[in-house]
Formats: sequence, C-alpha cells, structure tokens
Amino acid sequence: MCKCTKHFLVILIAGFAIGSRAVAGYGIGVTSPPEFAATLDGNAAFEARFFAAHFQQVFPASEFGALPPRGALLRTITYYQDPLGPVYPPKDGFGGVEIRVSTVTRDGSSLSPVFSENLGLDDFELIRPGDLHSLGRGIDLSSSSDGFLYDPAKGNLLLDVRGLALPFIVDGFTSDHPTSVWQLRGDGSLPAGKLTVNGLVTGFGFWVVPEPGVGLLTTTGLVCLAALRRVDRMPRLVSDRG
Repeated sequence: MCKCTKHFLVILIAGFAIGSRAVAGYGIGVTSPPEFAATLDGNAAFEARFFAAHFQQVFPASEFGALPPRGALLRTITYYQDPLGPVYPPKDGFGGVEIRVSTVTRDGSSLSPVFSENLGLDDFELIRPGDLHSLGRGIDLSSSSDGFLYDPAKGNLLLDVRGLALPFIVDGFTSDHPTSVWQLRGDGSLPAGKLTVNGLVTGFGFWVVPEPGVGLLTTTGLVCLAALRRVDRMPRLVSDRG
C-alpha cells in the first residue's frame, strides 16, 4: 500500500470517529401508569399465582411521549416488589419468563379475552424463557436481543407474558376500565383468559440510536474532501523534491 493511500485511510477513519460521536445512543425510562413513577406503590398488590400462567396488558401510546419521533428500541421490562408486602432477599438466576411485545390498535376497552386476537402484526419475542435475571426490590427483565422498535405513533404497546412466577408481591393498580387479560389457572396453554381492570405497574427501558444528522454528514464530507486534496498534492511534493 502506498504512503498516500495510508494517509487517506487514516484521515478517513478519523473523520468517521469524530462524526460518530454525534450519534451516540442514550437510554429513556418510562413507567406505566406514569403517576406511580415516583411512589412505586399503586396500593394494589398481586400475588404471582394470579397472573403467572399467562397474561396480557395493553399500554396507551400517550404514556410514551418521552420517546423521539420514529420511536426507540425496547430492551428492558421491570416489575416492582410492592413496598407494603414482605421483603424477600435478592436472588440470581431467575428464568422461565417469556414476554412477547407488539404494536396494537386495541386499547383496554377493546381487548379480547382470546389471547391470540390481541397480538399485533409485529409480534416479537423480547424476553426468552432461557434468559436469566436477578431479583431485588423488583426484577429487571433484559432482552438478549437488540430490542423491539416501538413507535407510539403507530399504536399502543401490548405485552404478552408467560411464566412470571415471582416470589414476592407485585406492585399493581386498579383502573376504571379493562386493561389486561389474565389466565387465572393452568399452565398457560389455555386460549383465553378473563378481562380485568387490574394491571401491573411496569417499567420500560428504551435505547435510542439517533440517525446520522446533517452535522455528521457534513463533518465526514469535509474530512473526505481534505483527505482527497492531501492525496492529490503528495505526488507533486515528491516530484518537486526530486
């Protein structure tokens, strides 16, 4: 490789490195319902036996106003131990939970008791049964995938959860309209559940990766132009010295 080509590559890589700082990702946390974000106590506690087999819960798009246009990657789901219940010691290696997510036009008032009828077309397995998690004052269920791209402009968010057999009382709330479907018994294989006004206080962890903006493209373009001009001049400098 000639010396001029090496110079060009070094400058080009440096330009991309400088420009990429402008598109570094960042996280956004959302709690639903939002009024419980500060207290983490919905004054309604639920035992795992009521929802561990299979349940679905829908979350209004209006609660995700903190997300940027075109949405963000959902990577983490959090459930909280109710502070009014017994405190359990931390535990590692908790698994067996499956959470599927999708974008839906249904809201709580139009949920069907048949689980399959509520799923959106972009249904995605966010949390897999083989993923392991740690229990503390709650549980953070982190996806082993890159995440699910959720855009509130396209609809509400539906969680389809199986196997959430937590060993503590879970913080929840009671709404004035249906918000979820619970299978109250069985192994999670029943096709339908019961519509309920009860829901679980849920935390969502999103990751935002901004698209390359004008600043990045301009910076990269200027660096490339400077590199090309430098390469163009190098043979002339060599010949002058000869």
